[in-house]
Amino acid sequence: MSRNKGLTVDPSAKGLGLRDWLDSLGPGSGKAAAFDTRVDMPALLTGHASKGIGKKLRSHGFELVAAPESFLVSGDSGLLPGELDRARAWGQMLASTVKDEHRPSS
Repeated sequence: MSRNKGLTVDPSAKGLGLRDWLDSLGPGSGKAAAFDTRVDMPALLTGHASKGIGKKLRSHGFELVAAPESFLVSGDSGLLPGELDRARAWGQMLASTVKDEHRPSS
């Protein structure tokens, strides 16, 4: 069981954790986006994993197509009311951004 900043990884989890996977990436290129889920408390108390994920992705050569985003969950990790709609809108914005970049100029 690994520990990082007071967090404990579920011992039954299989494969690499996100931090380990990001650390194992070689140089890359292309578009990327970063998000996290966190309890609805001030980010100062809960952290903002998406910012660190975005920083790691950029350090490996990826271009973020949007600012890192957090979606709020309850204590049992279910999305809070309105967050699913917000996540869908964010995903649509990401898709639109990437699609617009690949649209031929007239």
